[in-house]
Amino acid sequence: MFGLSFFICQPIYGSCQSPHAGDKQEHASPKNQFVLPAAAPTITVVNQYRPSPDANAAPKHTESYLHRLFSPENIPNILLFFVGTAGVVVAVCTFRKIERQTRATEESLVLTQRPRIIVRNFYFTKSAAKGAPYHVLSAVESGSVASGQFSIVNTGATTATVRDIVCQTFISNDGTLPMRPPYEGATVNKAALQMKAGEISPYTFGREEPFTQFEANPFFTLDSPAKFFVLGWIGYTDDVGTYRFTHFCRYYAPIHGKRFASVIDPDYENAD
Repeated sequence: MFGLSFFICQPIYGSCQSPHAGDKQEHASPKNQFVLPAAAPTITVVNQYRPSPDANAAPKHTESYLHRLFSPENIPNILLFFVGTAGVVVAVCTFRKIERQTRATEESLVLTQRPRIIVRNFYFTKSAAKGAPYHVLSAVESGSVASGQFSIVNTGATTATVRDIVCQTFISNDGTLPMRPPYEGATVNKAALQMKAGEISPYTFGREEPFTQFEANPFFTLDSPAKFFVLGWIGYTDDVGTYRFTHFCRYYAPIHGKRFASVIDPDYENAD
């Protein structure tokens, strides 16, 4: 009886132990098991048309801009803008007025302290005839071109700009001048010579052809009225552009002296 009981309890014991062993294995297995991370949820984007909130506000854009522009807080800035614009206009007008006044003052100064061109100191630079000794009686002799020079002088108080010069020689056996000046229609020598107050500039003259014996003889006849003239005109401008003339006419007569003299004739000798 005892032996049967032992035999019966043996399987029961085994059956009772097996569940506990299984539990141990079941509890121990999670420690060594690899767990996969959960997959992230998929997000699907659906493009759905949505009307712009500014679409209906477009007609009101200009109105809102003007409303903001002329809003009370911007009124000081608007006033400053108009004040600044008015200041610029006044400044420009004032500047132009000052410029006109300055120009008028300069013109008045030039008119009262104007330049004045005269000529003086006429003389021959070569008095010997071709092939003749150096010391001769005068420059108006056979074979001579009667070359010489004179001085252009600014006796005024401001700058003069010499623009045109005409200079010729003329022989008059009776000592008179024609009604029509000999230099009318002559070639004008253009210049751009600026001369300050008191400045002197030389200018040369002479014949294109030498004296012939026939032309020279009257100058050495006793009491001969023959005269050798150097005449012409000078055109010049002042600082404001006013064009002025100086006409000159000097004569040389060997029997009256060894120097040039001025003619007393306002048509030939004058200064503007």
